Amino acid sequence: MNSDTDIGLRTSNIELKTHEIPTKTVTPNSGPSWYIKWIASIFVVVGLFLNTHEFFPLAWLVQSIGLFGWFIVAFLWNDRALMIINVVGLTLLINGFLVQYFNI
Repeated sequence: MNSDTDIGLRTSNIELKTHEIPTKTVTPNSGPSWYIKWIASIFVVVGLFLNTHEFFPLAWLVQSIGLFGWFIVAFLWNDRALMIINVVGLTLLINGFLVQYFNI
């Protein structure tokens, strides 16, 4: 075998090893962001439940807390996509609240 073939085989073995467990998570599983993301997720789910049963404005408040928590996690992870989706969601919830209750 020549050295080019050896390098190719070693590269494929390294790539295979990094992808051996396809369901392995790459997000942090300890520290403040881990707790914040789970607490925020609970708030979002409870807020969605309250929303489907028309508990307004409590549903919006609970969802807003969850979205703000997820924004903090996105900031800690430096994940712009998560930042955008949570800021947009939070903005829409606040807008809906202001329109509904203050006719703004």
